[in-house]
Amino acid sequence: MPLLHRKPFVRQKPPGDLRPDEEVFYCKVTNEIFRHYDDFFERTILCNSLVWSCAVTGRPGLTYQEALESERKARQNLQSFPEPLIIPVLYLTNLTRRSRLHEICDDIFAYVKDRYFVEETVEVIRNNGTRLQCRILEVLPPLHQNGFANGHLSSADGETIVISDSDDSETQ
Repeated sequence: MPLLHRKPFVRQKPPGDLRPDEEVFYCKVTNEIFRHYDDFFERTILCNSLVWSCAVTGRPGLTYQEALESERKARQNLQSFPEPLIIPVLYLTNLTRRSRLHEICDDIFAYVKDRYFVEETVEVIRNNGTRLQCRILEVLPPLHQNGFANGHLSSADGETIVISDSDDSETQ
């Protein structure tokens, strides 16, 4: 439900003593019923004002309908978020000491962009050019020997990615 002035919006319930033959004003946007035109008109103006915000993303300066659409899209995006990354991202969110959402997102993105996580699905291109969808089964810390990690020069952050490409093995 969209937020009105950063507070949850509560719809007005239909009058309890409403008669079937009584004329009412119906607000399609909020699905509310009003007995008086002035109340209906005020609600219509309020719904078209830029005082609403999305309860999921916190985006301000929206109309009621724009806030509803923003919430729908945000929930749809959350449904497509990779499940193996949910716990690590939530853990990283807990560790960050930032207060602004975009700063938290920047911190997490900077950490996650160059790392793999267990059960994450990745696309691997083999030496012969074929593409495979693979799952990360295990993430190993680098083994350092004379400045080298896993046979390769260590990267700046001390992590190395090792992918075994064996054409005679059917295991991905």
